[in-house]
Amino acid sequence: MKPGPGSILRLLRISAGLLIWSSSFVMLYAGYSLGCQQLDIAADAGPANPVTLSLVGIVALHLAVLIALLLRWRLQPIQALAGESERSLKLNHWLEGFVLWISLAGLLFIALPILMVPPCVG
Repeated sequence: MKPGPGSILRLLRISAGLLIWSSSFVMLYAGYSLGCQQLDIAADAGPANPVTLSLVGIVALHLAVLIALLLRWRLQPIQALAGESERSLKLNHWLEGFVLWISLAGLLFIALPILMVPPCVG
């Protein structure tokens, strides 16, 4: 059975939170490494340095996208496909929300060290 465009869009909608979280994870750690390698930041530069500010910008962008997806999830539930039961529809809606909330928590968890630890130490 060949999947239709509705099922592919549903799969993207359910996995969107994890895609955004993984994008932020890669961008934060790559930005941290490349920023420390390219810029000569002193250990006592404080929290307002170019590396930290760029990483906070990356977090803010990903956070805005996740919040927009959460608002869409809350206001616009997944539509039923042909022949789909009500139970399956509820499960898909719940699963999408669960993945979005977990992705938001994961983003905040990986963003906390940016604000607490000075960059490029050691």
